[in-house]
Amino acid sequence: MTDKNLLDPFGIMDLNQAVIAAWCRHPQQLQDRIQSFLGDLFQVQQQVMMRSIGQLAPDYVPAISADERFRDKAWTESAWFDYIKEYYLLCTRALEDAIYDTPELADKDKRRAAFW
Repeated sequence: MTDKNLLDPFGIMDLNQAVIAAWCRHPQQLQDRIQSFLGDLFQVQQQVMMRSIGQLAPDYVPAISADERFRDKAWTESAWFDYIKEYYLLCTRALEDAIYDTPELADKDKRRAAFW
């Protein structure tokens, strides 16, 4: 077994490199995705600002109903916890979507990369 296999027996780094390399071969699509993410981040910040001054605002990135992690009222009543929740959900969904939408990557590799 090589040193590489000892350090990364599941090939996680190779998958990450394949995803990054595929996106680098499509810079315009990558730029569009980054712009979209930044726009979504701005919307999350707007929503948190509205809530922090007492105005009602629906979640910009709602948690999936089966996700029990964010059922406690503190995740919506506290502006700080709400921001953490929204930012976490936005980032994880953006990363997962980017992995699943990776151009030129086999579906099997997309699923493996998203799992890791």
